[in-house]
Amino acid sequence: MAILSSSFENLYSFRIIHDVLEPVRLSFKFNSRVSDHNEPHGENKELSEFYTKLYKADENKLRPGIDYKLNLQANLENTRKLVDLSTKPLFEFVDEDILRNRPTFAKFVALLDNYNPQVGVTEIVTEQQQKEEDDFINELLKTEVMKMTYNFLIEKQKLSGDIKNFGKFLKDLWFKRYKRRSPGDSSAFEHVFVGEHKKSKILGLHNWIQFYLKEKNKEINYYGWKKSICNDRLLSLTYIDKDKYEKPIGGIFVGSSPEFDIAVYTVAFALYPKSLTDVDIAGCKIRITCHELSPSEMSTCYMG
Repeated sequence: MAILSSSFENLYSFRIIHDVLEPVRLSFKFNSRVSDHNEPHGENKELSEFYTKLYKADENKLRPGIDYKLNLQANLENTRKLVDLSTKPLFEFVDEDILRNRPTFAKFVALLDNYNPQVGVTEIVTEQQQKEEDDFINELLKTEVMKMTYNFLIEKQKLSGDIKNFGKFLKDLWFKRYKRRSPGDSSAFEHVFVGEHKKSKILGLHNWIQFYLKEKNKEINYYGWKKSICNDRLLSLTYIDKDKYEKPIGGIFVGSSPEFDIAVYTVAFALYPKSLTDVDIAGCKIRITCHELSPSEMSTCYMG
């Protein structure tokens, strides 16, 4: 358990419907032959509308300048080498009462120290860690954001079953361990939200809460930013960690709630698992990138 002060058949009963999934998989295989990169064909209006509704319904998102404050400092957009041109942390202030007291935040933070970041090292999963995963999923399902996500995926015929079984689907998608290099050495949650180490690089870590906590605990040294859009909500950053693993460029969506991020990536992966998807979320133009290891295994999803 992390502490703030220190700084598919038998997998789930609620499953992606087989007869719907197979045509989608064939469609994307066909599309990949047309475009190797699956480039988006303009803004996805349907997802833009849905994500904007999610964003407006999210009562747990933080308010810039009130709940947190940034200090962007050096713009490294035209800098090719990794060089530290920022003398202070990125986060000047975060209201940690939110991280402690809002249930989805608190349950999310409790998960962050459950992983060995080294790719190739099989994860050891304890009963306590499994309980923390269940607690997090249960809190997610109480939110309006996740209820809307459930209804949207039902409407799109990507899912079947009740919302309780939706939780089983979420746990399997995000927390099932899979092989990135060795059996059981990774999971979607670990990669996207926690971050991993491979050779000299940081993989994943597309979450502002994890970045903030690591920076606060002096486990991350912020070098500067490459791109800032949406009034500094969506940032591309350069940094290294305390073990000198590098992140030449990595995106985070600042101030979002855990349920919002989980919802955005779950929907993107269910609909477009091997694509780049352009959306407009409440006036913020974002590209969502997803990659799969298999139709049921998310390799990564991130906003940029």
